[in-house]
Amino acid sequence: MSIRRIPDRYLNTTLHIVRDIETLDEVGDAETVRQIAYGSILANVQPASRLGSREEISYETHGKVIYQTHKAYFNRFQDGVKRIVRAGDYAIDLETMTHYLVLSALEYQASNQGLSDTHHYKLILATTDGEFNPEQSISSKARIAVT
Repeated sequence: MSIRRIPDRYLNTTLHIVRDIETLDEVGDAETVRQIAYGSILANVQPASRLGSREEISYETHGKVIYQTHKAYFNRFQDGVKRIVRAGDYAIDLETMTHYLVLSALEYQASNQGLSDTHHYKLILATTDGEFNPEQSISSKARIAVT
């Protein structure tokens, strides 16, 4: 493997990363809009099994236990700009039209710290039942109480 980045020949699918952006209006109502954070990322998505035996890796989010189903690898930098992916983002595999929830984003760096634009992300993913429409707007009533 290259010390700088994952070679493109190993990246066999395309991902969109979708993020929820929350804003408050003047009366304190919250509105969440889904936006594409990064589009058309070359990636490698794999089932989350190791040597034929399924590892049960679970994450607890808002009191709900979610099990890892897939993992994805892609380069951290594109055209000199660092991508930032967070837990809670959504990933859409454009080849299979599968939608994932990002449970964790692990950032890997080359051991030579002088190389700043190196290596990759490993995303821990869980397959979801629904679809994440980037143009979907979610409204919710919420008030921020200042004490």
